[in-house]
Amino acid sequence: AYAYLMAGVDAQQQGYRGILYNVLVAARVLQQSNTVADVVLMVQMASSSISDRLLPVEEHWLQAVNVTIKYLDLPRHGPENFYTAQLEKFHILEWHREYTRVIFMDGDVLPFCNLDYLFALSDPEDEHQEPLLRENLILAWTIEPAHGGFFMLAPKEGDFEALEEIVRRREQQVVDTGLVFDGKLGWGQEIEPRGWKALMVPKTSVHLWDFHGDFVDQGLLYYWTKYYKKEVSIVIKDQVENWSTLPDDTRTTTTTMWTRAVPTNSSQSNQTTHNHHRKLILDRTLNNPFDAYTCVKGRDWPRPRRYAQSATIPKPEIYDAPYRDFIHFTGKFKPWLDKAQKELQLDDIIRRVETNGEGLDGLKSPGELWYYLFWEIHQQLQMGNATHLRKFHAATNDTRIDRLMNKYGVVDIRNLNIPRVKLGGYPTYNMMKDVIEARTGKSLHHVEGWKEAEDRRKAERITRWKTRANA
Repeated sequence: AYAYLMAGVDAQQQGYRGILYNVLVAARVLQQSNTVADVVLMVQMASSSISDRLLPVEEHWLQAVNVTIKYLDLPRHGPENFYTAQLEKFHILEWHREYTRVIFMDGDVLPFCNLDYLFALSDPEDEHQEPLLRENLILAWTIEPAHGGFFMLAPKEGDFEALEEIVRRREQQVVDTGLVFDGKLGWGQEIEPRGWKALMVPKTSVHLWDFHGDFVDQGLLYYWTKYYKKEVSIVIKDQVENWSTLPDDTRTTTTTMWTRAVPTNSSQSNQTTHNHHRKLILDRTLNNPFDAYTCVKGRDWPRPRRYAQSATIPKPEIYDAPYRDFIHFTGKFKPWLDKAQKELQLDDIIRRVETNGEGLDGLKSPGELWYYLFWEIHQQLQMGNATHLRKFHAATNDTRIDRLMNKYGVVDIRNLNIPRVKLGGYPTYNMMKDVIEARTGKSLHHVEGWKEAEDRRKAERITRWKTRANA
Protein backbone atom coordinates (compact mmCIF):
# COMPACT_ATOMS: atom_id res chain seq x y z
CA ALA A 1 0.00 0.00 0.00
CA TYR A 2 0.89 3.65 -0.37
CA ALA A 3 0.06 5.68 2.73
CA TYR A 4 -0.50 9.36 3.48
CA LEU A 5 -1.38 11.18 6.70
CA MET A 6 -3.54 14.21 7.55
CA ALA A 7 -3.40 15.20 11.23
CA GLY A 8 -5.08 18.02 13.13
CA VAL A 9 -8.01 18.05 10.72
CA ASP A 10 -10.71 20.61 11.47
CA ALA A 11 -13.19 21.53 8.73
CA GLN A 12 -13.52 25.00 10.23
CA GLN A 13 -9.82 25.57 9.46
CA GLN A 14 -9.12 24.38 5.94
CA GLY A 15 -5.31 24.17 6.10
CA TYR A 16 -5.43 20.41 5.51
CA ARG A 17 -7.05 20.84 2.08
CA GLY A 18 -3.67 21.05 0.32
CA ILE A 19 -2.78 17.56 1.55
CA LEU A 20 -6.22 16.26 0.64
CA TYR A 21 -5.93 17.63 -2.91
CA ASN A 22 -2.42 16.21 -3.23
CA VAL A 23 -3.65 12.77 -2.18
CA LEU A 24 -6.31 12.96 -4.91
CA VAL A 25 -3.64 13.80 -7.49
CA ALA A 26 -1.23 11.13 -6.19
CA ALA A 27 -3.96 8.50 -6.37
CA ARG A 28 -4.70 9.53 -9.95
CA VAL A 29 -1.00 9.23 -10.89
CA LEU A 30 -0.57 5.86 -9.20
CA GLN A 31 -3.70 4.35 -10.69
CA GLN A 32 -3.13 5.69 -14.19
CA SER A 33 0.33 4.12 -14.06
CA ASN A 34 -1.27 0.76 -13.19
CA THR A 35 -0.27 0.30 -9.58
CA VAL A 36 -1.49 -2.92 -7.99
CA ALA A 37 -1.30 -1.40 -4.51
CA ASP A 38 -3.93 0.36 -2.42
CA VAL A 39 -3.75 4.06 -1.63
CA VAL A 40 -4.59 4.77 2.03
CA LEU A 41 -5.09 8.10 3.78
CA MET A 42 -4.78 8.18 7.57
CA VAL A 43 -6.91 10.97 9.04
CA GLN A 44 -6.60 12.26 12.59
CA MET A 45 -9.24 14.83 13.45
CA ALA A 46 -8.41 17.75 15.73
CA SER A 47 -9.89 17.88 19.21
CA SER A 48 -11.47 21.20 18.18
CA SER A 49 -13.34 19.59 15.29
CA ILE A 50 -17.14 19.55 15.52
CA SER A 51 -17.14 16.19 13.74
CA ASP A 52 -15.15 12.98 14.07
CA ARG A 53 -15.01 12.60 10.27
CA LEU A 54 -14.18 14.58 7.17
CA LEU A 55 -16.98 16.46 5.47
CA PRO A 56 -19.19 14.01 3.53
CA VAL A 57 -18.23 15.66 0.24
CA GLU A 58 -14.53 15.25 1.06
CA GLU A 59 -15.02 11.55 1.78
CA HIS A 60 -16.81 11.30 -1.58
CA TRP A 61 -13.87 12.87 -3.42
CA LEU A 62 -11.44 10.40 -1.88
CA GLN A 63 -13.64 7.38 -2.46
CA ALA A 64 -14.19 8.45 -6.08
CA VAL A 65 -10.45 8.03 -6.77
CA ASN A 66 -10.31 4.77 -4.74
CA VAL A 67 -8.53 6.11 -1.68
CA THR A 68 -9.16 4.13 1.50
CA ILE A 69 -9.69 6.32 4.58
CA LYS A 70 -8.43 5.14 7.97
CA TYR A 71 -9.35 7.34 10.95
CA LEU A 72 -6.87 7.55 13.82
CA ASP A 73 -7.73 8.22 17.45
CA LEU A 74 -6.64 11.47 19.04
CA PRO A 75 -3.28 11.36 20.87
CA ARG A 76 -3.88 9.77 24.26
CA HIS A 77 -1.53 12.19 26.03
CA GLY A 78 -3.47 15.35 25.16
CA PRO A 79 -1.30 17.85 23.24
CA GLU A 80 -1.73 18.00 19.47
CA ASN A 81 1.28 19.51 17.75
CA PHE A 82 3.70 18.86 14.91
CA TYR A 83 5.89 16.66 17.13
CA THR A 84 3.05 14.20 17.73
CA ALA A 85 1.85 14.48 14.13
CA GLN A 86 5.27 13.34 12.89
CA LEU A 87 5.03 10.19 15.00
CA GLU A 88 1.49 9.29 13.86
CA LYS A 89 2.85 8.13 10.47
CA PHE A 90 4.18 4.98 12.15
CA HIS A 91 0.62 3.71 12.55
CA ILE A 92 1.30 1.93 9.25
CA LEU A 93 3.03 -0.71 11.40
CA GLU A 94 -0.44 -1.75 12.64
CA TRP A 95 -1.41 -2.93 9.16
CA HIS A 96 0.37 -6.29 9.36
CA ARG A 97 -2.85 -8.21 8.67
CA GLU A 98 -3.51 -6.27 5.45
CA TYR A 99 -0.16 -5.45 3.84
CA THR A 100 3.33 -6.92 3.72
CA ARG A 101 4.89 -3.60 2.62
CA VAL A 102 3.78 0.02 2.97
CA ILE A 103 5.37 3.05 1.34
CA PHE A 104 4.67 6.16 3.38
CA MET A 105 4.77 9.57 1.72
CA ASP A 106 4.35 12.96 3.35
CA GLY A 107 1.30 14.96 2.37
CA ASP A 108 3.39 17.19 0.10
CA VAL A 109 5.06 14.33 -1.81
CA LEU A 110 3.82 13.49 -5.30
CA PRO A 111 4.93 10.34 -7.16
CA PHE A 112 5.44 10.73 -10.90
CA CYS A 113 4.14 7.20 -11.51
CA ASN A 114 3.81 3.98 -9.55
CA LEU A 115 6.77 2.82 -7.48
CA ASP A 116 5.60 -0.76 -7.23
CA TYR A 117 9.09 -1.89 -8.20
CA LEU A 118 10.17 -1.15 -4.61
CA PHE A 119 7.53 -3.58 -3.35
CA ALA A 120 8.52 -6.22 -5.90
CA LEU A 121 12.26 -5.94 -5.24
CA SER A 122 11.70 -6.28 -1.50
CA ASP A 123 8.87 -8.82 -1.50
CA PRO A 124 8.91 -10.81 -4.78
CA GLU A 125 5.89 -12.92 -5.66
CA ASP A 126 8.13 -15.92 -6.30
CA GLU A 127 9.02 -17.16 -2.83
CA HIS A 128 12.11 -18.88 -4.26
CA GLN A 129 13.48 -15.60 -5.64
CA GLU A 130 15.99 -13.82 -3.41
CA PRO A 131 14.85 -10.23 -2.72
CA LEU A 132 17.19 -7.54 -3.99
CA LEU A 133 16.10 -5.19 -1.19
CA ARG A 134 15.55 -5.69 2.51
CA GLU A 135 12.04 -5.52 3.93
CA ASN A 136 12.46 -1.90 5.07
CA LEU A 137 13.80 0.92 2.89
CA ILE A 138 14.89 4.46 3.75
CA LEU A 139 16.39 7.27 1.68
CA ALA A 140 19.28 9.48 2.71
CA TRP A 141 18.34 13.12 2.17
CA THR A 142 20.23 16.42 1.99
CA ILE A 143 21.81 16.37 5.47
CA GLU A 144 19.88 13.46 7.01
CA PRO A 145 20.46 9.70 6.87
CA ALA A 146 16.71 9.03 6.64
CA HIS A 147 14.00 11.05 4.90
CA GLY A 148 10.85 11.03 7.01
CA GLY A 149 8.74 11.97 3.99
CA PHE A 150 9.37 8.82 1.94
CA PHE A 151 10.12 5.33 3.25
CA MET A 152 8.91 1.74 3.11
CA LEU A 153 8.25 -0.47 6.13
CA ALA A 154 7.22 -4.10 6.56
CA PRO A 155 4.50 -4.20 9.25
CA LYS A 156 4.77 -7.13 11.67
CA GLU A 157 2.62 -8.12 14.61
CA GLY A 158 3.75 -6.27 17.73
CA ASP A 159 5.84 -3.74 15.82
CA PHE A 160 3.72 -0.70 16.58
CA GLU A 161 3.61 -1.50 20.26
CA ALA A 162 7.39 -2.00 20.30
CA LEU A 163 7.92 1.34 18.57
CA GLU A 164 5.60 3.11 21.02
CA GLU A 165 7.65 1.67 23.87
CA ILE A 166 10.83 3.03 22.27
CA VAL A 167 9.26 6.50 22.13
CA ARG A 168 8.09 6.29 25.76
CA ARG A 169 11.52 5.09 26.88
CA ARG A 170 13.33 7.98 25.21
CA GLU A 171 10.89 10.55 26.55
CA GLN A 172 11.29 9.10 30.04
CA GLN A 173 15.05 9.53 29.69
CA VAL A 174 14.49 13.26 29.27
CA VAL A 175 12.70 13.28 32.62
CA ASP A 176 15.32 11.12 34.33
CA THR A 177 18.49 12.70 32.95
CA GLY A 178 17.48 16.30 32.28
CA LEU A 179 19.08 15.99 28.83
CA VAL A 180 16.82 17.05 25.96
CA PHE A 181 18.48 14.77 23.40
CA ASP A 182 21.64 12.69 23.67
CA GLY A 183 23.65 13.21 20.50
CA LYS A 184 25.77 10.13 21.24
CA LEU A 185 23.09 7.56 22.12
CA GLY A 186 20.19 9.13 20.26
CA TRP A 187 17.23 6.76 20.45
CA GLY A 188 19.25 4.20 22.42
CA GLN A 189 22.17 3.16 20.23
CA GLU A 190 25.53 4.63 19.31
CA ILE A 191 26.03 5.05 15.57
CA GLU A 192 27.97 2.05 14.23
CA PRO A 193 31.60 2.56 13.08
CA ARG A 194 30.76 3.18 9.42
CA GLY A 195 28.61 6.14 10.45
CA TRP A 196 25.79 7.60 8.38
CA LYS A 197 25.87 9.54 5.12
CA ALA A 198 23.70 12.15 3.42
CA LEU A 199 23.29 13.48 -0.11
CA MET A 200 25.01 16.79 0.50
CA VAL A 201 28.34 15.14 1.30
CA PRO A 202 27.92 11.43 0.51
CA LYS A 203 31.59 10.63 1.09
CA THR A 204 31.57 11.90 4.66
CA SER A 205 30.46 9.64 7.52
CA VAL A 206 28.92 11.05 10.70
CA HIS A 207 29.00 9.24 14.04
CA LEU A 208 26.55 11.36 16.03
CA TRP A 209 22.78 11.59 16.19
CA ASP A 210 23.03 15.05 14.74
CA PHE A 211 20.67 15.84 11.89
CA HIS A 212 17.38 17.57 11.23
CA GLY A 213 14.55 15.59 12.84
CA ASP A 214 16.94 13.41 14.86
CA PHE A 215 14.73 13.66 17.96
CA VAL A 216 11.50 12.95 16.11
CA ASP A 217 10.41 10.94 13.03
CA GLN A 218 13.66 10.91 11.03
CA GLY A 219 15.78 9.80 13.96
CA LEU A 220 13.19 7.25 15.06
CA LEU A 221 12.92 5.88 11.52
CA TYR A 222 16.70 5.47 11.25
CA TYR A 223 16.89 3.77 14.67
CA TRP A 224 13.89 1.53 14.05
CA THR A 225 15.00 0.16 10.68
CA LYS A 226 18.76 -0.07 11.22
CA TYR A 227 19.31 -0.66 14.93
CA TYR A 228 16.09 -2.26 16.17
CA LYS A 229 14.79 -4.30 13.23
CA LYS A 230 18.30 -4.49 11.70
CA GLU A 231 16.77 -5.17 8.32
CA VAL A 232 16.96 -2.21 5.96
CA SER A 233 18.05 -1.00 2.55
CA ILE A 234 19.48 2.52 2.75
CA VAL A 235 19.51 4.44 -0.53
CA ILE A 236 22.38 6.95 -0.71
CA LYS A 237 22.41 8.66 -4.10
CA ASP A 238 23.13 5.90 -6.66
CA GLN A 239 24.05 3.23 -4.09
CA VAL A 240 22.02 1.00 -1.81
CA GLU A 241 23.40 -0.42 1.42
CA ASN A 242 21.63 -3.58 2.56
CA TRP A 243 21.91 -4.01 6.32
CA SER A 244 20.85 -7.20 8.05
CA THR A 245 21.84 -9.82 10.61
CA LEU A 246 23.10 -13.35 10.19
CA PRO A 247 23.75 -16.26 12.57
CA ASP A 248 27.08 -16.35 14.37
CA ASP A 249 28.41 -19.24 12.26
CA THR A 250 29.12 -17.14 9.16
CA ARG A 251 32.10 -16.18 7.08
CA THR A 252 32.50 -13.10 4.90
CA THR A 253 33.30 -13.09 1.20
CA THR A 254 33.92 -10.22 -1.17
CA THR A 255 33.07 -9.97 -4.88
CA THR A 256 33.61 -7.18 -7.38
CA MET A 257 30.00 -6.07 -6.98
CA TRP A 258 29.40 -6.24 -3.25
CA THR A 259 30.70 -7.24 0.13
CA ARG A 260 28.45 -9.86 1.59
CA ALA A 261 28.32 -12.12 4.62
CA VAL A 262 27.53 -15.70 3.63
CA PRO A 263 26.18 -18.37 6.05
CA THR A 264 28.31 -21.48 6.39
CA ASN A 265 25.22 -23.65 6.33
CA SER A 266 21.90 -23.48 4.50
CA SER A 267 19.69 -23.27 7.57
CA GLN A 268 19.62 -19.48 7.80
CA SER A 269 16.57 -18.24 9.65
CA ASN A 270 14.12 -15.90 7.95
CA GLN A 271 12.89 -14.59 11.30
CA THR A 272 13.41 -10.83 11.60
CA THR A 273 11.04 -10.00 14.45
CA HIS A 274 13.74 -10.18 17.14
CA ASN A 275 16.76 -9.13 15.10
CA HIS A 276 17.50 -6.28 17.53
CA HIS A 277 19.32 -8.83 19.72
CA ARG A 278 21.64 -9.94 16.91
CA LYS A 279 24.76 -8.44 15.35
CA LEU A 280 24.28 -5.84 12.62
CA ILE A 281 26.24 -6.29 9.39
CA LEU A 282 26.44 -4.61 5.99
CA ASP A 283 25.14 -7.50 3.92
CA ARG A 284 25.83 -6.02 0.48
CA THR A 285 26.21 -2.74 -1.39
CA LEU A 286 24.43 -2.32 -4.73
CA ASN A 287 25.34 0.18 -7.46
CA ASN A 288 22.57 1.76 -9.56
CA PRO A 289 20.10 -1.07 -8.79
CA PHE A 290 17.00 0.85 -9.90
CA ASP A 291 17.99 1.96 -13.41
CA ALA A 292 16.05 -0.91 -14.97
CA TYR A 293 12.94 -0.20 -12.89
CA THR A 294 12.65 3.59 -12.51
CA CYS A 295 9.46 4.99 -13.93
CA VAL A 296 10.98 8.34 -14.99
CA LYS A 297 13.60 7.91 -17.69
CA GLY A 298 15.22 11.01 -19.11
CA ARG A 299 12.55 13.47 -17.98
CA ASP A 300 14.39 16.73 -17.32
CA TRP A 301 12.16 18.31 -14.69
CA PRO A 302 13.49 21.57 -13.24
CA ARG A 303 15.08 20.77 -9.91
CA PRO A 304 13.34 21.85 -6.69
CA ARG A 305 14.58 25.12 -5.27
CA ARG A 306 16.15 23.48 -2.24
CA TYR A 307 18.59 21.74 -4.58
CA ALA A 308 19.04 24.59 -7.05
CA GLN A 309 20.14 26.93 -4.28
CA SER A 310 22.82 24.56 -2.98
CA ALA A 311 26.07 24.66 -4.92
CA THR A 312 27.39 21.72 -2.90
CA ILE A 313 25.02 19.22 -4.51
CA PRO A 314 26.09 17.92 -7.93
CA LYS A 315 23.35 18.24 -10.55
CA PRO A 316 22.87 14.49 -11.24
CA GLU A 317 21.92 13.95 -7.57
CA ILE A 318 18.19 14.42 -8.06
CA TYR A 319 18.09 12.17 -11.12
CA ASP A 320 19.08 8.95 -9.38
CA ALA A 321 16.17 6.57 -8.81
CA PRO A 322 14.07 6.42 -6.76
CA TYR A 323 14.69 10.11 -5.99
CA ARG A 324 13.67 11.14 -9.51
CA ASP A 325 10.43 9.15 -9.29
CA PHE A 326 8.77 11.59 -6.90
CA ILE A 327 8.84 15.25 -5.93
CA HIS A 328 8.75 16.63 -2.39
CA PHE A 329 7.14 20.07 -2.65
CA THR A 330 8.63 22.26 0.06
CA GLY A 331 8.10 25.64 1.68
CA LYS A 332 5.88 28.17 -0.06
CA PHE A 333 6.25 26.51 -3.44
CA LYS A 334 3.67 23.80 -2.92
CA PRO A 335 1.43 24.18 -6.01
CA TRP A 336 -1.76 24.55 -3.96
CA LEU A 337 -0.47 27.56 -1.98
CA ASP A 338 -1.11 31.17 -2.98
CA LYS A 339 2.48 31.99 -3.97
CA ALA A 340 2.73 29.09 -6.38
CA GLN A 341 -0.83 29.61 -7.62
CA LYS A 342 0.09 33.11 -8.79
CA GLU A 343 2.94 31.72 -10.88
CA LEU A 344 1.05 28.74 -12.32
CA GLN A 345 -1.19 29.85 -15.18
CA LEU A 346 -3.84 27.16 -15.48
CA ASP A 347 -5.29 28.33 -18.82
CA ASP A 348 -1.84 28.33 -20.39
CA ILE A 349 -1.13 24.87 -18.95
CA ILE A 350 -4.37 23.47 -20.40
CA ARG A 351 -3.66 25.11 -23.77
CA ARG A 352 -0.21 23.56 -24.03
CA VAL A 353 -1.40 20.10 -23.02
CA GLU A 354 -4.70 19.87 -24.91
CA THR A 355 -4.97 22.54 -27.60
CA ASN A 356 -1.39 22.44 -28.86
CA GLY A 357 -1.36 18.67 -28.80
CA GLU A 358 1.81 18.51 -26.70
CA GLY A 359 0.26 16.27 -24.07
CA LEU A 360 2.06 16.03 -20.75
CA ASP A 361 5.32 16.75 -22.56
CA GLY A 362 4.12 20.34 -22.74
CA LEU A 363 4.40 20.69 -18.97
CA LYS A 364 7.42 22.57 -17.67
CA SER A 365 7.54 21.57 -14.01
CA PRO A 366 6.15 19.17 -11.39
CA GLY A 367 3.95 22.05 -10.17
CA GLU A 368 2.33 22.30 -13.60
CA LEU A 369 1.81 18.53 -13.66
CA TRP A 370 0.10 18.72 -10.27
CA TYR A 371 -2.15 21.60 -11.30
CA TYR A 372 -3.19 19.98 -14.57
CA LEU A 373 -4.04 16.65 -12.95
CA PHE A 374 -5.97 18.38 -10.18
CA TRP A 375 -7.89 20.31 -12.83
CA GLU A 376 -8.82 16.97 -14.46
CA ILE A 377 -10.05 15.60 -11.12
CA HIS A 378 -11.88 18.86 -10.42
CA GLN A 379 -13.75 18.47 -13.73
CA GLN A 380 -14.48 14.78 -13.24
CA LEU A 381 -15.86 15.15 -9.71
CA GLN A 382 -17.65 18.45 -10.41
CA MET A 383 -15.87 20.02 -7.47
CA GLY A 384 -16.80 23.49 -8.72
CA ASN A 385 -20.52 22.73 -9.00
CA ALA A 386 -22.72 23.59 -6.01
CA THR A 387 -25.64 21.46 -7.20
CA HIS A 388 -23.82 18.20 -6.43
CA LEU A 389 -23.83 19.11 -2.73
CA ARG A 390 -27.55 18.41 -2.37
CA LYS A 391 -27.18 14.67 -1.97
CA PHE A 392 -24.61 15.18 0.80
CA HIS A 393 -26.89 17.58 2.67
CA ALA A 394 -29.56 14.91 2.56
CA ALA A 395 -27.20 12.45 4.24
CA THR A 396 -26.52 14.60 7.32
CA ASN A 397 -28.78 15.98 10.02
CA ASP A 398 -26.20 18.39 11.37
CA THR A 399 -26.79 21.98 10.28
CA ARG A 400 -23.22 22.90 11.29
CA ILE A 401 -21.82 20.35 8.83
CA ASP A 402 -24.23 21.59 6.17
CA ARG A 403 -22.98 25.15 6.62
CA LEU A 404 -19.37 24.03 6.31
CA MET A 405 -20.16 22.11 3.13
CA ASN A 406 -21.91 25.16 1.69
CA LYS A 407 -18.82 27.21 2.50
CA TYR A 408 -16.08 24.78 1.46
CA GLY A 409 -17.78 22.15 -0.68
CA VAL A 410 -17.36 24.13 -3.89
CA VAL A 411 -13.71 24.48 -4.98
CA ASP A 412 -12.58 27.44 -7.08
CA ILE A 413 -9.90 25.82 -9.24
CA ARG A 414 -8.22 29.17 -9.97
CA ASN A 415 -8.21 30.38 -6.39
CA LEU A 416 -7.78 27.48 -3.96
CA ASN A 417 -7.20 29.93 -1.06
CA ILE A 418 -5.80 27.37 1.36
CA PRO A 419 -4.72 28.78 4.75
CA ARG A 420 -1.67 27.68 6.68
CA VAL A 421 -1.84 24.07 7.80
CA LYS A 422 -2.74 23.70 11.48
CA LEU A 423 0.03 21.24 12.35
CA GLY A 424 2.88 22.32 10.11
CA GLY A 425 6.32 23.90 10.10
CA TYR A 426 8.96 21.98 12.03
CA PRO A 427 8.82 19.94 15.23
CA THR A 428 10.54 21.72 18.13
CA TYR A 429 11.91 20.79 21.53
CA ASN A 430 9.15 22.81 23.17
CA MET A 431 6.53 20.71 21.38
CA MET A 432 8.25 17.59 22.70
CA LYS A 433 8.35 19.14 26.19
CA ASP A 434 4.57 19.70 26.18
CA VAL A 435 3.97 16.09 25.20
CA ILE A 436 6.36 14.61 27.77
CA GLU A 437 4.87 16.68 30.59
CA ALA A 438 1.36 15.58 29.59
CA ARG A 439 2.34 11.92 29.34
CA THR A 440 4.32 11.72 32.57
CA GLY A 441 2.48 14.29 34.64
CA LYS A 442 5.86 15.69 35.67
CA SER A 443 7.24 19.19 35.21
CA LEU A 444 10.44 19.50 33.22
CA HIS A 445 11.54 22.77 34.77
CA HIS A 446 14.84 21.10 35.76
CA VAL A 447 15.77 20.49 32.11
CA GLU A 448 18.01 23.12 30.50
CA GLY A 449 16.28 25.84 28.47
CA TRP A 450 14.49 24.04 25.65
CA LYS A 451 14.70 26.76 23.04
CA GLU A 452 18.28 27.60 23.96
CA ALA A 453 19.28 23.93 23.68
CA GLU A 454 17.61 23.63 20.28
CA ASP A 455 19.17 26.84 18.94
CA ARG A 456 22.61 25.77 20.17
CA ARG A 457 22.40 22.31 18.57
CA LYS A 458 21.16 23.83 15.30
CA ALA A 459 24.01 26.35 15.21
CA GLU A 460 26.59 23.66 15.98
CA ARG A 461 25.12 21.41 13.27
CA ILE A 462 25.24 24.15 10.64
CA THR A 463 28.87 24.90 11.50
CA ARG A 464 29.83 21.23 11.22
CA TRP A 465 28.04 20.76 7.90
CA LYS A 466 29.62 23.87 6.40
CA THR A 467 33.02 22.53 7.43
CA ARG A 468 32.30 19.14 5.85
CA ALA A 469 30.89 20.67 2.68
CA ASN A 470 33.92 22.95 2.25
CA ALA A 471 36.24 20.00 2.83
